[in-house]
Amino acid sequence: CFVLCRPQGPANVGGIARVMNNFGITDLRVVAPEPGALAPPFDALMDDGSDRAIHSAKDRSTAPFADEARIMAVHAAHLLRDAGRFETAADAVADCVFVAATTARPRENLPIVSVRDACASVSQNVSRNASQNANSSLSLTDATNDGKVAILFGNEATGLTNEELSLATVGVMLPTASFGVPAQSGGGEGTKNEGKKKKTKRYTGGVGPTSLNTSHAVAASAC
Repeated sequence: CFVLCRPQGPANVGGIARVMNNFGITDLRVVAPEPGALAPPFDALMDDGSDRAIHSAKDRSTAPFADEARIMAVHAAHLLRDAGRFETAADAVADCVFVAATTARPRENLPIVSVRDACASVSQNVSRNASQNANSSLSLTDATNDGKVAILFGNEATGLTNEELSLATVGVMLPTASFGVPAQSGGGEGTKNEGKKKKTKRYTGGVGPTSLNTSHAVAASAC
């Protein structure tokens, strides 16, 4: 299953449904979408200059998606209609035996591997837990026979929270032109705006061309 944690773009949500349908993946789960991904009145924001939602995560977890999501889904609108809706990521992966968290930067207390190594890690994990199976080279398809495998995708601007990351067995990075480049401290977009009252969401990923659009990351993961 693919789990979208707090998605904010209706076009991304619809595009993800479309690409999942293209690759035959039908278990879409969505955790408390941000207002921008939802239909009125659930798209409302606080009247304080911030981007905080008026409606609670509980209300947003069941609210209808914006029309743009359905339009972008093309022939996969049924995946949006039938998507599992959850208030928290923990609820979304409660029935899963293995959880991989996608990330564009190194994370503390979470091993980060390439998507290929993650597939091997899933296989080895399931092999160790399968009481009557001594084969240590199971394919990902074989691994899912032991239970549901979840892949977490974070908010487009802020990624996965520490709480969401804590649910994962492994962190996964899709190899890009800057795969393996260490994170650098200091500088970065947004530091010059720290004194402003209004705080906008900004990308918090790694250095260089590491970050992918969420729907593109889903497409690569589905492949």
